[in-house]
Amino acid sequence: MRFLLQFRGLHNDLRLPEFQSVLALIRQQPESSIDVNLVPSLSTLTGKPTPTNPKRGPAGSVIYGEIFFFADLKDVAEARALASRCVLLRAIYITCGHGDSYEQCIGSIDSPAFKDTLAPLRCEKTKPSFRCFVEAFGRKYSVEQQLERIHKFSEVLRPFPGVVRMKDADHQLWILEDAFPVQGHGTPHGKPRQVFFARKVADGQKHLGSKYSLKRRRYIGPTSMDAELSFVMANMAHVRKDDLVNDPFCGTGGIMLACAARGAHVIGGDINILALRGKGEATIDANFDQYEVPRPLGNIRADVLNSPIVERPGGVFDAVVCDPPYGIKEGMKVFREDFVDASLQRNHFQGTQRVRFVDFLAGFLEYAASVLVPGGRLVYWLPTTTDYTAEDVPTNAALRLVGNCEQPLTSRMSRRMITMVRLSEKEREHNESEKAKQVKMKDAEMRTPAHVDLACKLLRQPQRAESRLRSREATLM
Repeated sequence: MRFLLQFRGLHNDLRLPEFQSVLALIRQQPESSIDVNLVPSLSTLTGKPTPTNPKRGPAGSVIYGEIFFFADLKDVAEARALASRCVLLRAIYITCGHGDSYEQCIGSIDSPAFKDTLAPLRCEKTKPSFRCFVEAFGRKYSVEQQLERIHKFSEVLRPFPGVVRMKDADHQLWILEDAFPVQGHGTPHGKPRQVFFARKVADGQKHLGSKYSLKRRRYIGPTSMDAELSFVMANMAHVRKDDLVNDPFCGTGGIMLACAARGAHVIGGDINILALRGKGEATIDANFDQYEVPRPLGNIRADVLNSPIVERPGGVFDAVVCDPPYGIKEGMKVFREDFVDASLQRNHFQGTQRVRFVDFLAGFLEYAASVLVPGGRLVYWLPTTTDYTAEDVPTNAALRLVGNCEQPLTSRMSRRMITMVRLSEKEREHNESEKAKQVKMKDAEMRTPAHVDLACKLLRQPQRAESRLRSREATLM
């Protein structure tokens, strides 16, 4: 059954991966095995392929990209299940008419492709009520202009036996106009790119962004994760009810809050004891109480390179979802070996020291591989620069890369949401043997990843160069 998907005009590179990840979660299949014939709706009119994602323009500017797509889903129930999870999906519709103008859209309503989509409104027995809405992407219309466009469909609406109801109508009919200028803002109003006449099936989860907004939260910090992105991360990690989820860099607990809102049990960790404790009424638990979400099972002052969480056969966590420090506002730190008199142990807090980012990431992936159950997911952010290449993403023999999405931050810096799946032991052993062969072949081709010396590159502070730090092996000796 073909549906119209309307995405939101933000986080361009994350929209489709989130949709595909949620669909894989609902169908209990890998993303690679799912084919819903997802195509930009505009390409069905022009007959030409349309770029799915936007391209980076001049410094500081980004083109929106396509937000209207057609997809083949099983039924209405699956469409509603998708909408109940997706944050970057605005709504799902059943298309009743589609064209590059109002005339062509109205003329297509009785075509073979759409003639059955309005059948629920033509039922003489139930006489369902309906209401019309107008929405334009890229323009804003006054009430008079909206009524003018609704009147264009009067000949289509008049034969319906039902009545118009302005509140709690049985069916919502939407006139959707895609009028956003392809080359950016400032283009004069002209002919729309495409027009839809559609029946709404379900709304997406846009409201979660305002409900869990950082502006309303009791406890936040300088690196607290955006609420919408936290829910996108939870979707990419396939977080479900009663899952056990870990955030080893929890900070103020924003990502854990999103996972707990999905019904998961969460355990946090951080090396910063002040962030874990909070101050006064501003604490991690206060955020969970504010939204009436079960509190974390525990928050541990921990270092991922020397984690107190004991590895056990079969793993511990269903997902590890986190935002590691980038080395700019927050440094990559581990515990250092302190020699303290036994009488002072009770009130002693172990000191910390910086480590190189490459060593930090390698140890972090080892930690995730050791605590995840087979099939469990790791989702984290990797900071990088415009020098990024696909080879920069760190690897681990026990983890398979399934997602790599970019979020531009500045003209010189971006971060990438990395999604990895924990492999079975048999697959891990196979990967280790293959990796050993590749290392021998590529030893001479090693390059420095773009995320190395990030603070030194972006802030132009040579004193923060990672070459001044000891290697991981020297740190742990």
